[in-house]
Amino acid sequence: MSLFRQTNSRNVVDSPIRVSIVIATFCPGRGLDRLVASLEAQTMPTSDWEAIFVDDGSSDDTYARLTLLASTHPHFQIAQIENSGWPSRPRNVGIEMARGEYIAFMDHDDELFPDALDRGYAYASAHNADVLNGKEARTTDAGWAIDYFARDIPQALEANLDHSALAPTNPHKMYRRALLMDHHIRFREGGRVLWEDIFFNVDVLRHARTVSTMSSTPYYHWRTTAGSGSTTFQRNHLEWWFWLDEVVRAIDETLTAPHLASERSLLRTHQYRNRLIDSFYDRYARRAPERRKLIFDQAHRLQANHFPQGDDAHLSTSGRLRASLLRRKHPHALQELVRADPTLKPVVSALSTDWRNGSAHITVEVVWRDALGARMKLRERGGHLFKDLSAPFERLFSEDQLDVTDEISAARATIGIRSGKKRIAWLVPSSSTVQTTTGSTPRFNIGASGVLDPSTAAMGSSIDHGRWDVTAQCMLGDGLYQPRVDSNLPPAIRVTAEGAMTLHSDTVGCLVLDPASADPLSLMRRTGRTRLAGDELWIELQTDEIAPDAAGFTAELEFADHPHRRGLPSRLGSIILPRRMSQRAWQRRQAELIVAQAAVWLRIDVSRPNLIRLGARRPEGASVILVSSKGVSESRHR
Repeated sequence: MSLFRQTNSRNVVDSPIRVSIVIATFCPGRGLDRLVASLEAQTMPTSDWEAIFVDDGSSDDTYARLTLLASTHPHFQIAQIENSGWPSRPRNVGIEMARGEYIAFMDHDDELFPDALDRGYAYASAHNADVLNGKEARTTDAGWAIDYFARDIPQALEANLDHSALAPTNPHKMYRRALLMDHHIRFREGGRVLWEDIFFNVDVLRHARTVSTMSSTPYYHWRTTAGSGSTTFQRNHLEWWFWLDEVVRAIDETLTAPHLASERSLLRTHQYRNRLIDSFYDRYARRAPERRKLIFDQAHRLQANHFPQGDDAHLSTSGRLRASLLRRKHPHALQELVRADPTLKPVVSALSTDWRNGSAHITVEVVWRDALGARMKLRERGGHLFKDLSAPFERLFSEDQLDVTDEISAARATIGIRSGKKRIAWLVPSSSTVQTTTGSTPRFNIGASGVLDPSTAAMGSSIDHGRWDVTAQCMLGDGLYQPRVDSNLPPAIRVTAEGAMTLHSDTVGCLVLDPASADPLSLMRRTGRTRLAGDELWIELQTDEIAPDAAGFTAELEFADHPHRRGLPSRLGSIILPRRMSQRAWQRRQAELIVAQAAVWLRIDVSRPNLIRLGARRPEGASVILVSSKGVSESRHR
């Protein structure tokens, strides 16, 4: 194997540094630019860290791009190896090249948040951590790992968690270099090694003494892109089952120490529930017969070899039913069960939104439905709720196996927010209750409420300006989802000294939060009160709350220079402007938003006749205010 290494002048002296970032690259395309931009934005001084790019024999211009980067970034090292076909070998080469006290791994198209290295290193050092597990976001999943990062945990190995201390078990963390070198912990090599990061982290767990979870500072953004390694994992290939078998064996054979019993159990349960049993949900029934047979046979083999019946207790009711049929080797019945007991997902609707004492109060309703919109079929007897399956299944399962009373009672929902730009997500203080209706057709739903304070919503810190999607983390059994909240409610607005905070529906009918709305007039509604004082028109606007320190601020307003109504756009708004009207376009002009007499007023200079449009959305009722020499009137033109 040939290895070419470029060492920058700064690195001739082997000076100690805090963090080495190892990045395995293979034809990363534009993703590399995104990664480098995130490195350039790091708040840790460049004298304290290095980036090591090890290219896995890319067939494009990747190495030339890396060479150029190294020429302008003295703290970048680069190397190229013959193609190995997987990130394991280049990462291992990077470990050998690293000089940092800690080694952080990145995929070649991902990003670090700006404070990741600085605060991550500080937190790891403060707690003498062998591993720093930092808060992670994932582009394609609003709820990704959010439960794993619910709080800062200095010593996760002793925190009695319901998940592994290293969950999620990817390598997007900081590892003490001495730990890796002293115990020769490396990524498993040999071409495609599915879940190579799990093998690596299992070895780390065997030797680590302290794992620290940093949740209050965003650390890593996992960008899922088409063609990346994990997107090529397929259950209908023997490769999947070979490597799943290897993963379970590694967990069983490596984590044998008594103090690791909990870690071993948690990691085993994750493989059983999320990879083996999860193979038998909706998609299974749609697969070709030969693929269903392969999956069933391989899953039955692994279950028989690794997961005794006692492990079924860690599954949901639906999971236990599937495990039972798999264990008894009933492939046809299992296929029919997938159709009769489909996956349920939550549909969340906003019931109310308002501002009180600087916080947004949000209430929602959650209904669980399958892909066709149907709810769970239930029957009631003796105060208990049971899955209502057809007669053949009632012969296969006992009544106890079909009892979902406790599972439904434990269902919950928590309000959350997710940045539209950075994709980082937070949960806010919430409460929820399960509401059940009995009778011939039992039903249940979840009512939840949350209090969202923009100044503390990021685990005690203020959230960034910009759009935030409002979400709800919903749990039923072992199903955990975090969908956006549907809303057709009118906007909720709080006026502050800095501007306006808004909760409103976006163009697809979902609830969003904007803690510093750039265009509050597009959302505000008129109360109906207007006042003409000389050349000034005062329009009162509806708001939910006015902050005690609110002061006047400047905002933009749209209006027309011509009083003729003919040709008005059918939908008002800056999105469709400029739109001509009688040879004149709607124009954007300055107006003043003023807090006076416990109300919010819009003050506009109307020294000549004008048609006034308030913002980007058609207001309820009249859509246009006509200011003429005769006074103020309203047009109902649509």
